[in-house]
Amino acid sequence: MSKIFFFELLLISGITADIDFYHLCGGDMLAKPGGGSNSITYPALEDALDICAQSTTCIGVNGTIETGFGLLINFRNIKLNGPSFDYYLADRSSGQFLPNAPSDLDIKIFFAIYPINSCPSQMVSNGTICVGNAKITQAMCADYPDYLHATFNLATNKCEAATKEQIIATWS
Repeated sequence: MSKIFFFELLLISGITADIDFYHLCGGDMLAKPGGGSNSITYPALEDALDICAQSTTCIGVNGTIETGFGLLINFRNIKLNGPSFDYYLADRSSGQFLPNAPSDLDIKIFFAIYPINSCPSQMVSNGTICVGNAKITQAMCADYPDYLHATFNLATNKCEAATKEQIIATWS
């Protein structure tokens, strides 16, 4: 039986000078709070978006007026979840057009997973692939989108994925 999910991105522009944010309607961002247990909560969405835009590792904001807004890092993917409206994805693609990408949304997700380096957050390149650190569990590895070709190597107990350059080459 097929399921239909309502998932929408609403552009929030004009908040910051350089980064657009998309309000996720119907999805959760699989990411960690910036700062871990010492994370800062901002009372206003605009404040959190401004701070996020200034940080190269921030990939979005999570929260509500009632709970406050926190920064997100170490993004893995979006999980469809009908009633969720608490996430804001930073678009770090700089408007880059990749004609063979699965969708425009996948381009935004891709640049959130690879915010600054050739590998996702918590991974390093060994020259040909990205290898995760011990904090990336097998379940977390399975969260990455299929186009990362992420697999959990049971021999090394580490997640492995394609590099940013490899994916861009297949999407160009």
